[in-house]
Formats: sequence, structure tokens, C-alpha cells
Amino acid sequence: LDAGKREEETTINIYFKDLQDRSVEFYAYKLDNDKFIKSYNYFKNNEIKIDNYTDTSFSGTINIDEDKLVFTSLAFDEGWNVYIDDEKADTFKIGKALLGFEISKGSHKIKLVYEPVGLKLGIIISSISLIIFISYLIIKKRIN
Repeated sequence: LDAGKREEETTINIYFKDLQDRSVEFYAYKLDNDKFIKSYNYFKNNEIKIDNYTDTSFSGTINIDEDKLVFTSLAFDEGWNVYIDDEKADTFKIGKALLGFEISKGSHKIKLVYEPVGLKLGIIISSISLIIFISYLIIKKRIN
């Protein structure tokens, strides 16, 4: 709920209807708009410019003015692989939830690719199982 711009010491009353003896936690925050704009511009100047994307990957370029940690909004998953200038980079969790990686100063090609952990092994096991099943059906038909 945006309460809008208010003068200091202004009282704001908030009423909840039909709570029926339920408790409510309420938090109030204030945004320093100048700091928000400064932070926004900082991140905007250091963003990855996306060139190409699919349902399992995306790539682009980034120009970094100093060595940095790249903070993504992607949920951390072992299936994410990050490539910086076609070399695989180490990834790690940020805040126990988000994908991050380090990058050096300069202009870089970035590629993020998602492949579910165990996908290749699952395809191999499924293929072998299918071959065994088809072989069983062929042998059974020949015996009969």
C-alpha cells in the first residue's frame, strides 16, 4: 500500500475489516528516492545486454569498470552454467537463494545455460530401458 508523500509527524490510520480475531503484522518503510535513483542508475550501467535467449539459455555482453560480483535474479540451481568469454565460471548462492558469479574488469561475452541435473543420465537410462523393452517384445513375438 503506497501511502503517498506525507509530511513528517503525519498520522496515518489503517483499518482492517473482518479480521475475526486474527493477528496482523504490519511494517512501514520509507524510500529515499534520490538513493533509489542513484542505485538504479548504477545497476543499469552494469547490466548484461541480452543478445539472444531461448527457454534454457541466454547470452549477451557486459562492460564492467572494475572486478565485480554479478548478482542475478535467477534462483540458484546446480543446473545453471555460466560462461564468460566461452570459459566456464564458478557460480555460487547469494543470500542462500540467488545465482551469482564473479567477473573481471572489461568487456565480456556472457552466456547462461540451464540443463537440469541428471538430464543426460535420465535420457541414457530411459533409452536403455526402451531398447530392452522393445527387445523383449520382439523375442516374445518370435517365441510365440
